[in-house]
Amino acid sequence: PGSSLAPAGSLCADERPDPERARTHTHARARAQVRACASAWPQPRQAMGKKGSANGTKDLVTRARDTADLRSLLQVLKEATTQDVGSALATILNLLATKAAADTQGLAAEALEAGEGLLAVAITNNGGRPPESAVTIMVRLCCMCGKPQRALSLVEEARQAGMKPKLRNLTPILAQAGSTGDLETCDGVWAKLKEMGLDPQDTEYAAMLRGLRGKLERQREVLRQMLEDLPLPSDPPLVEEIAFSFGVQNVAELRGAEPPHREGLPEEGGGSWRVGWTSVDLEGRCSLTGRSLQALRISAAEEKELFACTAKLANDSGCNRGFRAFQRWIREQEPYDVIIDGANVGFNNQNHEGGHFQYHQIEEVVQHFRERRQRTLVVLHPKWMKENADLSVMRRKRRKFDPVSKDEAPNSPEPGEDEEEEDDDDAPDIVYP
Repeated sequence: PGSSLAPAGSLCADERPDPERARTHTHARARAQVRACASAWPQPRQAMGKKGSANGTKDLVTRARDTADLRSLLQVLKEATTQDVGSALATILNLLATKAAADTQGLAAEALEAGEGLLAVAITNNGGRPPESAVTIMVRLCCMCGKPQRALSLVEEARQAGMKPKLRNLTPILAQAGSTGDLETCDGVWAKLKEMGLDPQDTEYAAMLRGLRGKLERQREVLRQMLEDLPLPSDPPLVEEIAFSFGVQNVAELRGAEPPHREGLPEEGGGSWRVGWTSVDLEGRCSLTGRSLQALRISAAEEKELFACTAKLANDSGCNRGFRAFQRWIREQEPYDVIIDGANVGFNNQNHEGGHFQYHQIEEVVQHFRERRQRTLVVLHPKWMKENADLSVMRRKRRKFDPVSKDEAPNSPEPGEDEEEEDDDDAPDIVYP
């Protein structure tokens, strides 16, 4: 990316930075920016009632929502107190961004100034660290006001101040740059995604292809990357951009048409692209090209690696002795044709009032496969085998596991390894058939 993307306050190339000193400098600079923005924020006024009251905040939100346009909203904000704005920051910022998008009175500069003030209050309320949600809304506001470079700077400043970036922080910038053909900004954001370890999805690929219209080689590069990262695109705007890059517009209209395709751009050396909708039969043959698609299967080495990583997660770093016992048991069995996740089947279609665990649903699935003489294994947690089990649908926040790499996986026993029997009096009493 160009110099416009360099973080403000970067050290010169010939300096030898002390990491701790640089970090301190960054946080000090961020705090100074907060103080500068907050000092420009309107001082408390009696018009809003009691300073910092809940009624004052509610009144502010109501008045802001009732405003007809951006000018009216900006007037409401000028009359507000910093305290009243505090608990309504997200709502007010969203309203500001929405009304700025519909503004026809040339108030972009005023909207950005108000947004900077609101962001400063959010940073102050968050202990000096920029809240990711507030930064995201400010990025949207900057893009709507035609200031994509300021949006990029906001994300970089927030990241240096301790915010963990998300894909949504950069998506509005890429979308706006793509729609206006701002190739420099598109390239800058694309580089930022890689730098921040963020994987582009359908929306980002569509915006990048749109920004590269007319530059076929660059579009092909993006499409090759998409084949690796996103082999099954489904978002309609992305599908349209893919078709457009091969010379066909409004490809959605071809669905159900006869024929369901059009001739696209010619290629050097003769021939042209055919773009449209296709079907693939059970043998993998594509109706549009007449070619057979290659089945993508994992190799034996990849399968072994996947098994090891999965076992590592289930074994919970060696703490799940019940799983170790299950591993030993399953290795002694003949292969199964079908494995049934009992809990998922038992709770199927029970997401409603009065829904609960249904044993008969598991039985019906088991009988279905038994009638076809298929060897079936039902996997079910012991808690569902208790007479007093709570069968209600529980909404519990799932535990998040840290990523497991193949280097860590060998800690979990490999199939067939000799293991010492563990005498664990606390282990659940599970009897395997």
